[in-house]
Amino acid sequence: MGLKNLLRRASGLITAFALLASMMVVAGAASPVRGTFHCAICGNDCDDLWGLSGITYQEKYSVQDISNLESKTNPSDVVYFADSALRVAQYNGEDICQSCLETKITEYKANLREGTSVDSTTGAASVPVTVAREAATFSVTVPTTLPISVDANGNVTTATDAAIINNSGAPVAVTKVELASLSDWTLAAYSRDILNLSVDAKQFGLQMNIGDKTIATSNSGTSDILSDSLNARIAKGQNCAVNYNALFPAQTAAVSDTKIANVVFTVGWA
Repeated sequence: MGLKNLLRRASGLITAFALLASMMVVAGAASPVRGTFHCAICGNDCDDLWGLSGITYQEKYSVQDISNLESKTNPSDVVYFADSALRVAQYNGEDICQSCLETKITEYKANLREGTSVDSTTGAASVPVTVAREAATFSVTVPTTLPISVDANGNVTTATDAAIINNSGAPVAVTKVELASLSDWTLAAYSRDILNLSVDAKQFGLQMNIGDKTIATSNSGTSDILSDSLNARIAKGQNCAVNYNALFPAQTAAVSDTKIANVVFTVGWA
């Protein structure tokens, strides 16, 4: 046997061994297994491949997490047969085909651009209700003064246009009315008994009608809470009339523009 034939035979053996080794490696590798699943949205049968690791739909389509939509995790090595780089997706925990996945992606992107679309699967759309509301303006005015005029015969005249005005953006209520005497005058319970007090006694009684509520002094002294639960409501933009009357004992000397008391009105939101 010549050297050339020997080399030729040796070369053939080496080639055969190399081919056998290559076949053994291929035979030893785990091949992907083709399977079929039922799409939970369209109902079609779809092919997948088991044994391959694919990317998530977020990575492939460059989107954020979409509600109720996720890439399969158990197991995580299942991809679409038509796109072996993409992991099978699930909607509400059930496998869906790539076509339905891409429909969900399209809807998601449309929502970002144009607003909320109706879900093609459920036929529903959730639209948030938002509100921006400035704080309501609180603006209420009360009478500047409550003048009282008493003639020589004891006849009393009071203002007829006194009112509490609600300029606020919502209803308010007068909740409390207090009275504090001034200038050596003191309060007395509102009754005609005041007229029988000693001449020149510096006492007086006061009665007020605020809307449909009537209140009056009930104690003797320098201060009195006429009501602390009045709840006289005044609608937005409306007025509440303040009608009042007073009783005084006779005076031998005229009294001119003397402040005899302060009325404190407490007003809040109704």
